[in-house]
Amino acid sequence: MGIAEIIDTVIISIPFICLMILGIILLVCLQKLVMKLNGKIFHFVPVIFYAIQFTYGILRAKGIIIYYTDMCGGFDSPEWQSDGIICCSVSIWGLVVSSVILIAAYFKHKKSPVVTAKKSTKIFAGIFTAFLIAFSGVYSYEMIAYPYGTNQDFQNQKLLAIGKYMFDELHNENFDLNKNIYHKNIEDIKSNAYDAFRYTRFEEVYFLDKHTVCIVDGAFFDSMRGYIVTDGEKDYSDKYNKINGYDNLYSWSGETRPEYW
Repeated sequence: MGIAEIIDTVIISIPFICLMILGIILLVCLQKLVMKLNGKIFHFVPVIFYAIQFTYGILRAKGIIIYYTDMCGGFDSPEWQSDGIICCSVSIWGLVVSSVILIAAYFKHKKSPVVTAKKSTKIFAGIFTAFLIAFSGVYSYEMIAYPYGTNQDFQNQKLLAIGKYMFDELHNENFDLNKNIYHKNIEDIKSNAYDAFRYTRFEEVYFLDKHTVCIVDGAFFDSMRGYIVTDGEKDYSDKYNKINGYDNLYSWSGETRPEYW
């Protein structure tokens, strides 16, 4: 790397470095602010908040906590993952800074920091602490009350809705067996099945025959995968993987699409 490239890299990095410095200063100020309160328990509120936020971020990034609105762009643009990564990054940053300030203050004053602040400062500190406690409660509620295990059920119901829409349109003679629907064209769907398409991961939907709808999930390395929805007239238990709890929903994977098997 030449001198010119090094200079360009440094210049490009300056805004990011400045932003990091400002962020650290802000976190330091916020931690020092809560330490203006008399109760020692309040001094640990930011650390507790960041720890809860980090846990929430991990659950989001791993796809354990997913909200229906996250699926607007399908699974190809996982909003929950970026949201989780941001939460984890911010919380780690805050946790490190707040912990260092907290430990340094208690080490300096042995038992607890000396609280000297104006009444207005303490009021502002109290309001800020209340906000952190409230957000900690929100994150905790989301993690405790979240219906774990319903994500796949939600997805399966949407797949069945897509199949029903395809069969209904076929029976109404709006579609023929050569009809293909691509994710990029779902805005053309004028039906209550629109959300099923919008919140479901797929690349293409089409008919294998008049009793069978194939949903292509996508290609992964040297294989493809997707789902099969039937109208109940055919059983594919010996050919595809039947999804437990559903009589007419199957999953498939292979080197090619099912019509070439």
